[in-house]
Amino acid sequence: MEAIRPGAGVGANGSAVPFGNRPGVRPHKELALLPRSIWMVSAVLIAWGLSTMNPLLTAGAIVVLLVCAQLLWRPGEPPVLLFVCAIQWVQASTAVFYANYYAMPLDLCFGGLWAESATWLCLVGVLALGLGMRVALLHPVRADPPKMTNIKSGSVFIFYLVSFAGAAVLDRVAWIIPGLAQFILAFIAIKWAILFLLFYSVLERRQGYWFMGIAFLIEVAAGVVGFFANFKTVFFLLSIALFTSSTRSWRKRIVLALAISAVLLLMGIVWAVIKGEYRDFLNQGTNTQQVLVPLSERADKLLAEAGDFSEEQFSEGIDAMVLRISYVKFFAMTLESVPNDMPYENGDLWLGALKHIATPRILFPDKAPLNDSEITQKYLGIAVAGAEQGTSIGIGYMAESYIDYGPFWMCLPIFGLGLFYGLIYRYFVVRSDSRVLGFAAAVALLLPAAQDFAASNVKILGGVVMAFIVIVIAFKLFKKLLPNFG
Repeated sequence: MEAIRPGAGVGANGSAVPFGNRPGVRPHKELALLPRSIWMVSAVLIAWGLSTMNPLLTAGAIVVLLVCAQLLWRPGEPPVLLFVCAIQWVQASTAVFYANYYAMPLDLCFGGLWAESATWLCLVGVLALGLGMRVALLHPVRADPPKMTNIKSGSVFIFYLVSFAGAAVLDRVAWIIPGLAQFILAFIAIKWAILFLLFYSVLERRQGYWFMGIAFLIEVAAGVVGFFANFKTVFFLLSIALFTSSTRSWRKRIVLALAISAVLLLMGIVWAVIKGEYRDFLNQGTNTQQVLVPLSERADKLLAEAGDFSEEQFSEGIDAMVLRISYVKFFAMTLESVPNDMPYENGDLWLGALKHIATPRILFPDKAPLNDSEITQKYLGIAVAGAEQGTSIGIGYMAESYIDYGPFWMCLPIFGLGLFYGLIYRYFVVRSDSRVLGFAAAVALLLPAAQDFAASNVKILGGVVMAFIVIVIAFKLFKKLLPNFG
């Protein structure tokens, strides 16, 4: 019988079995190659991109997405890091494809000489974010696959209902105590963790689809009747769970993901058109972010608006949604004003963000409230809605990184942010001894980062740090309550 090497197991006949081939154990590869079909499709898209009105930008955008996918794809794990980069890539590149559709140069289509430069910097920034994430995942450890036998969809569904009710209460309390809003809202991440756990367990075990469907509809309904129509998060969660589960082929997962995206896109187009009138209806003309109308009347109003939706409004909605998603405009204006009208800040904005996190409001009650609109007005020299109108409009952490360090060094803090995200992922997913709970915790914590491309660095860092503290505590408590869970 051959000698047993370190790291090898023993087969049924007593022979050595490499660790990676042992049943129930899956070693991580340093870099798992994407399926061949994705490379082939990408090659076709790059060739097409070179034939468009904005050839280098279009091809470059496709290459950046492909590189991020190759860097961050980890089979059998939630692709939340890739999802973060992909959503921000959408916001960085939407203007390019929109301009191509109308066969116009990007600068002409978006009415600014700096639009192309802003898009290139955004794409490089997304790539820097992905590289930072990847560096945090170097030298991955071996990990057992998640245990699904102890997960009952019905029990998780009950946990979800409790968390949904708790999140609704906390959302109201946060408005009453604005000084502690960030801390209070951090607890809502627990609801998203439980909801992901429900989606993933149902998809992986192929049982309990009714529970998943009811939870999905509850979130969509709660989102569309609210002031901000926050219905997209549940679509994102479902997509991530779909690509985490290994029970379906790549083709089925892509088809289902496209169907989910189509529904979300349609809802986004409708909302882009009706949101102004609908919000006026909710606040009864008070110009605040309050909901002063009963639920039944809100539902009737939405049904009436959707029923009267016309083809002309559909085209209007596409344009409005593109302008809402695209991040190019404010970044282009930043390039125009800095350093021409205002000098680089040499790191003051990022340093201010770190100082803000180090001085929690509960210990420093006199700390000034956050207002992204003030930064926008300061550096762009334009008037935007602010705290008086109950809103905050920011230029985004990438533009702030540019203001701090200029076009060449702005990638350093963005790389650091990606490294931070990657370390969080590694803590919960790679290093955790409870794989399923680690999946859910990482997704709930990092998913908001995918939606914060236009948020300031202080809000992003503060929100993630606060949610990390809350999730870690909940994670440890849940493991003690259910020691055999996952």
